[in-house]
Amino acid sequence: MKRLFLILTCLLFVACAPPDDNHGYGYEYDEIDNDTGLRIRNFKTLGDTAPTLKDVAAQYLAITNCAGFSKVTPGALVIIVDEILYDENGYRVYGRYYYEGATALISTLDNDCIICVINHELMHHLSAINDASNDHSAPQFSYCI
Repeated sequence: MKRLFLILTCLLFVACAPPDDNHGYGYEYDEIDNDTGLRIRNFKTLGDTAPTLKDVAAQYLAITNCAGFSKVTPGALVIIVDEILYDENGYRVYGRYYYEGATALISTLDNDCIICVINHELMHHLSAINDASNDHSAPQFSYCI
């Protein structure tokens, strides 16, 4: 009986655990680049000014080469959002990279250079998967984006 109680208790904790929802954004994507694993979502909301997956993947590879990185996969999930983003200190930002989930959020609000912000967040991703410094003072941030 004690064993049954322990098993049921464990199952209850597993069933009640919060789902992994990737910081509230999920893992869905509209397109994927098969060479890099780069995924994008909501780019169509930008209309005619939206960079294509091909454009973003080309920039991703150019950043990789510039920084001297060898690893490109798995690619990040890049999501366009129509909301204000904040960093971990509460400051407003145009983009945010989440290491858990390998997700880059790009805000459209008052953002005059969407591709610039995408490139910046992709540098965070590439630095992370290549075990390089993610500090903004690292050389790859000033030379490659």
